[in-house]
Amino acid sequence: MLLLIGCANCSVLLLARGETSERELSIRSALGASRFRLIRQLLVESLTIALSGTVLGVAIALWFSRMPLQLMPDLFPHEAVATVNWPVLGFSVAIGVVAGIAFGLAPALRFSRPDIVQIIQAHGRSQMSPRGSSLPLLVGAQTILTCILLNAAFMALAGFRHITTMDLGHDPHHVGFIGLPLKIDPTKNQQAYADHIEALADTVATVPGVVSVGVSSTGIPPSQPFGGLGSPAPFEFLGEKPQETTRALIQLVSPGFFETMKIPLLRGRLWSNDENRKGDFVAVVNESFVNRYMKGKGVLGAQVRSEALKNDGGPANITSPSSGEWRQIIGVVADARNDGLERPVAPAIYVPYSAFMWNDAQIFFRSTGAPTSIDRSLRRALHGMDAEQRIGGNRIETLEHVLSVQTIWVQQHMLSVLFTVFGVIALALSLFGIASSALFLANGQKKEIGIRLALGASRGHVLWTVMKPVLLIVSLMVLIGLSVNLALARIFGHWMQIDHSSFGGSLSVALLLLLASALACLGPALRASRLDPLPILRDVL
Repeated sequence: MLLLIGCANCSVLLLARGETSERELSIRSALGASRFRLIRQLLVESLTIALSGTVLGVAIALWFSRMPLQLMPDLFPHEAVATVNWPVLGFSVAIGVVAGIAFGLAPALRFSRPDIVQIIQAHGRSQMSPRGSSLPLLVGAQTILTCILLNAAFMALAGFRHITTMDLGHDPHHVGFIGLPLKIDPTKNQQAYADHIEALADTVATVPGVVSVGVSSTGIPPSQPFGGLGSPAPFEFLGEKPQETTRALIQLVSPGFFETMKIPLLRGRLWSNDENRKGDFVAVVNESFVNRYMKGKGVLGAQVRSEALKNDGGPANITSPSSGEWRQIIGVVADARNDGLERPVAPAIYVPYSAFMWNDAQIFFRSTGAPTSIDRSLRRALHGMDAEQRIGGNRIETLEHVLSVQTIWVQQHMLSVLFTVFGVIALALSLFGIASSALFLANGQKKEIGIRLALGASRGHVLWTVMKPVLLIVSLMVLIGLSVNLALARIFGHWMQIDHSSFGGSLSVALLLLLASALACLGPALRASRLDPLPILRDVL
């Protein structure tokens, strides 16, 4: 689209160049200048414009080639290098040059065959009329393309805003977490591991600046649980026949996890620290679980069981004696994103993390300031408690950073940046073409404007006279562009992850383009309104 808009501007410049100097070309033709020479002159100008745009495009392409690594630094290896595909770049350069020549050929052929008699007879009476010019077609084409690109940019920004402002169900601000690898010791039982993790969590809670602490061993919100519980697991209700369709995510957490993440309790209660150490007989479910499986039923006191919590014999699994037995639902918590940002919240069953432990765990903590600001204090506290305890990745992570590397977040961020840049470039090119067209039309009506000013026409009347033809074309093309945007809204909406039925965005883009076009026409119109009518009258008379 940017190539087409640029080529349309090239044709606008050549048309303006040719029509303002058509008398010169006619005289040169009458004096014997060959048609080929005139065509060559205009094509050289077209090629100069095309090459200038191509060089600028190559520079922008080289700059854009580094953008994926800048926007998604954590999704690529540190040694990754983004380079330009030279065959593709060469093909693009060739297309740009050929398109520039092709768009310049039509004006060149037109002005290489001027009507000498008509132009000489018209000299002294009036400038050439812009009627019959192909300017309206060129201005209209670039206006429609610009409208489409601006609408895509608006939808990309709306999609990114939707991702960054959506209700997560938890508060990620000022929340950090550390991974704690655990040594597998055959001499330790489930209770010893649970006591060790609790001691580590209590140590983190003593660090100045820490408000609350929670433990989880099944993943980092808003992603699905990882490990053996990385997908919805089948479960059954006591007294009901098991069904394959009854599935839920199993979340292994401590009672402090809900306070740390600010996930509110809606009904019932959370399990106590004593119940957490045992790891059995209790569970809490989220609102989506209730809405899907227990609508109209008594939730609190119901019994559930999942085979996924039984020890499968894996060397990294540490389970309580009755981890796979019946559990009583004692509470309901609000929904929190647990299946990515782009999918709805999945039904979830929260159970004490001590029921089923891996060889590592994550300790979440909420701090009064930036979580990374307490890095040294936290390391000293953990080293004082257990000198051999390592920190996974050797750093503190934050939930805000986790959100910024989610695939959908990165995708929407990149789309919003790219389409915004493309939209701004398209708007600048389009306004340049509109301003050039208004200037050309004003020059073509210079004598008419001078006569009107001499007869007492107001400056406002002159402004409207110059701006009206261009604005009428732009307004009509904006309406067509608005219709095209509405037709493409479903496709863009699906791609940008937003509601495709929004009419307000397309209307805002149309109004923005109309306002910008009016401002682009204002400069040439003001220049025309300040003409001195006396020299023009002397030329006419």
